[in-house]
Amino acid sequence: MNKTSFDFQALEHKVNALFEPCNHPHEPGAYAMVKHQDHPPVGMGFGGMDLSAGTFWTDPGAADRPFRFGSIAKHITAVCALILEDRGLINLEDDVHDYLPDLPNFGAAVTLRQMLSCTAGLKYEETALRLAGSSQEALLSKQARLNLIRRSTGLNFEPGSQVFYCCTGFVLMTEIIERVSGQSYNQFTKENIFAPLGMHASGNSHHFSETIVGMPPGYMKWPDGSLHAYNHNIWQGGDGCLVSTANDFLLWNEMLRSNALDINDFHQRLLTPAPLSTGVEAGYALGAIVAPYRGRPVIAHAGNTTTQVAHFVRFPKEDLFVLVIGNGSHIQSERLSYKIADLVFDQSGLESPPIIKKPIENPEYLFGLYGDEDSGYVISLGPNDGSRTDKFAYPVMATFGFMKNVLEQEADGLLATRGRSSFTIRVIGNEDGAKPNLDVQVDKKIRRFKPQLSNFKLNDLEMDALCGSYYNKDFNVIHRIYREDNTLVFQLGSGLMLQQRLVMEPVLPDVFYANFWARPEAKAESASIPSYDESYNCGVKVLRGEDGAVSGLLVSSGAHRKNQFEKIA
Repeated sequence: MNKTSFDFQALEHKVNALFEPCNHPHEPGAYAMVKHQDHPPVGMGFGGMDLSAGTFWTDPGAADRPFRFGSIAKHITAVCALILEDRGLINLEDDVHDYLPDLPNFGAAVTLRQMLSCTAGLKYEETALRLAGSSQEALLSKQARLNLIRRSTGLNFEPGSQVFYCCTGFVLMTEIIERVSGQSYNQFTKENIFAPLGMHASGNSHHFSETIVGMPPGYMKWPDGSLHAYNHNIWQGGDGCLVSTANDFLLWNEMLRSNALDINDFHQRLLTPAPLSTGVEAGYALGAIVAPYRGRPVIAHAGNTTTQVAHFVRFPKEDLFVLVIGNGSHIQSERLSYKIADLVFDQSGLESPPIIKKPIENPEYLFGLYGDEDSGYVISLGPNDGSRTDKFAYPVMATFGFMKNVLEQEADGLLATRGRSSFTIRVIGNEDGAKPNLDVQVDKKIRRFKPQLSNFKLNDLEMDALCGSYYNKDFNVIHRIYREDNTLVFQLGSGLMLQQRLVMEPVLPDVFYANFWARPEAKAESASIPSYDESYNCGVKVLRGEDGAVSGLLVSSGAHRKNQFEKIA
């Protein structure tokens, strides 16, 4: 590693420009921490902290304010697993049933390593609850989440064939840590991680609604621009319970830099992605994103409690660490941290690799919905919303379930996602200039996704045939489909929660697209009933008997696929 000059003051006006959208006293704001090599750390605050109390991120002590780091907890949980493996209490190559024998038979062995690298294929229990027609707010305890996992049958994909970001494995790992160590997760992390590293302001909070002295409130911005202080109450384990401060997390950066906990082969074990059986390159290791950024190796992770967002990235070769935390749902912490890194590299005279391998020409040609007639999966390709990476460099974003990933062109017509999910898309062009077909490898199978048929509509008889009640035995629920004029609505559960009302949009014959915020006005109407996840995409495939009559549905979201519903009335 070459030592470089670094003058953050020279970058201050450029960093201010990055944060200008949230640098207002009456808007929730953000705090950025930068540490480059042996230069002193630099912290900068922007905008409002507690809007009702009139405090700001520029106030003294902002770097010591407790903050919810959300899913960055997964990174800590993975390190806990390495510590336990060093002590001979677990083996990451073991099947999860060796430690949790009460789990159902998933139909294939699932190793602890696969759980921590999001390659296990486990079904996401929070998505299961939503598909069951309930609110995720019902997950008020660890036992409630474990019980829901026990009710899930099968897997989304063959273990080791795909990366797909999922909290379920980390919930199970929390339970394993407690069982084999004989300590609570809180005790174990305190005694084995936080205390030895001097991270005395760090800990865990298992409910986002729990009051923590000094913590800035989180705010959700609704479409009308109004701000609402909100935190959901889902129980969080080692998937999302981390509470820390900007200054404390500098000590975690030092841990990543020097292996201060003296874990055997720490960097190799933590940061090497498990090879995928499909040959696709994985960008997620053990609780850490390791997909390169502009050709540079990284260690990174994001956290999001809906209203409190966080993202850290460490560039090990350049010894650069950037952390951005913010207390508004609209603050793009991931994009901002990478943008700060770009500024540091440019100011330090470090060579900047090209942003992309090959630009995607005419990206609008790809935008739209695509469906697979066999599985009923639906993928949406649209413009990059800029929340994670540069819009110009990566103009296309793919959405499958709740996962949004920018696409990078590996070669002519071959697109790929990296990081928290892994799949490749081969664009199959049409000579007539119509939307292309897509050969998508979302698991071990390459599936042909066809573009949404233009002006495709169902007639009255076809819509009436789909209306009725549908039963799912795993969830033990009955949902129904009904008509609103010329629109089909898939009503999950009782209908008391507006986000459970899914408008079914035809994509292909017997393949529909549905979104949990399908009506544009639904989110604004339900301001008094905030949702943890703003948007889940679903594919709905119609099942038919030998006589052609509708017999059921196959409902799939990216993290909870192939849920079969039988038509009963």
